[in-house]
Amino acid sequence: MFSYRTFKPLGAILFATATSLSPAWGQSVAYNNGVLLNNVDRFAISDRSTDSPFADQTVSDTFRLVQPQTVNKVRWYGAYVFTDTPTANDDFVISFLQTFPSGNGQPLPDSFASFRVGNVGRTFTGVNARNSGFAIYEYSALLPVSVNFAGGTFALSIVNDTTADTNDVWGWATVGGDAQMYFNRFGPQPTDWAARSGQVAFQLELAAPVPETGALWLMLGGLVLMAGIKKSNQAKFTRP
Repeated sequence: MFSYRTFKPLGAILFATATSLSPAWGQSVAYNNGVLLNNVDRFAISDRSTDSPFADQTVSDTFRLVQPQTVNKVRWYGAYVFTDTPTANDDFVISFLQTFPSGNGQPLPDSFASFRVGNVGRTFTGVNARNSGFAIYEYSALLPVSVNFAGGTFALSIVNDTTADTNDVWGWATVGGDAQMYFNRFGPQPTDWAARSGQVAFQLELAAPVPETGALWLMLGGLVLMAGIKKSNQAKFTRP
């Protein structure tokens, strides 16, 4: 017959197992630059490959934070321009830049944080560009370290390298009208950015670990088991 001495360690083990499981990730959006994928028909080429006259250029877009934010995850959207047949792994670099304090928000030439996230995987959104028909993909990357922002205007740059794919270059999906602006520049060295019409689709997120569903059930089971046995044990010592 099992005793309180037997079940008490079992409940503790269940609770400890639940709290030690690897967490899943939840997120809150710190900034949303728009995901109007059903209206996309233009892509801003942002690719370091040199196998096309349209490549070897980098795109950035500005974002304004009204209060301090911490970001450790980036989500963005794009397509493979010209043949729509990605045949190789991506090689993405994500960078954050300061902007000039006056003017149109032009980014400074050098980044203050840059991460080569490489091949993050691509997920077809189920949406194709309105006129060209290019498949639009979603990408996301958890940054190796969090980036802390004070309130103000900054810029995000994302560039791919599709050198291994000789038929396509990568284009960042644009959203919004011509009244908005993004920036691009040519060549590998930090140079001044030129303003272009439109804006590109991305979100900045703060991902935080949350217990998985299975871990929550284990934790709850351990607590209920320990509470129930404690109540039973107390009843044994209660006089009628």
